Amino acid sequence: NLSDIDRDGHLDADEFAVAMHLCREAATGEPLPPTLPPNLVPPSKRPRKVSHRTAADGAAEEEFLRVLGTFDKDAPEVKHRNGDGWTVLMKIARYHDWPEAAAALIDLGCPVDEDDAVAPYTGWTALSFAASEDHRKTVRVLLEKGASRDVIYGTSTDDSLTDGVRGILWEAEREAKRKAEAKKA
Repeated sequence: NLSDIDRDGHLDADEFAVAMHLCREAATGEPLPPTLPPNLVPPSKRPRKVSHRTAADGAAEEEFLRVLGTFDKDAPEVKHRNGDGWTVLMKIARYHDWPEAAAALIDLGCPVDEDDAVAPYTGWTALSFAASEDHRKTVRVLLEKGASRDVIYGTSTDDSLTDGVRGILWEAEREAKRKAEAKKA
């Protein structure tokens, strides 16, 4: 079922290769993921995204990153919350898949696991927003920068996440377990 990516009831050559890989993993005792991680989806089966970005979008992003570069670590502007209780990091995570901005904000001291204290998003973090909007690159950066994987499940149901985001979270959980086992050894 995991390897029948297009759900047509038949395995083509790429899907068969995925199935064989999963069988080898299972034979070594590795648990199968609940959904197929994005890195195992063959290029022929990946959705094609059409970009509607303009040169003006790129220029605005460059200017934002340039301005961020002028801030000192822990500057009040980086930690500021708007009237809705959102930090800049939460807004970036909700409305843009922009990992460079998320990383820069965290590096400047914007708390990665700070949650929204205002309804209807009480308890949501930047990771919750990025995951709910399928902003996969930002999800990866937030996890790399120490975002708690647990907060997603407190704010949205697993069914509301895309397979891609679930795969990223599964990979992060698996990596955390490997690191914990390596520390014990």
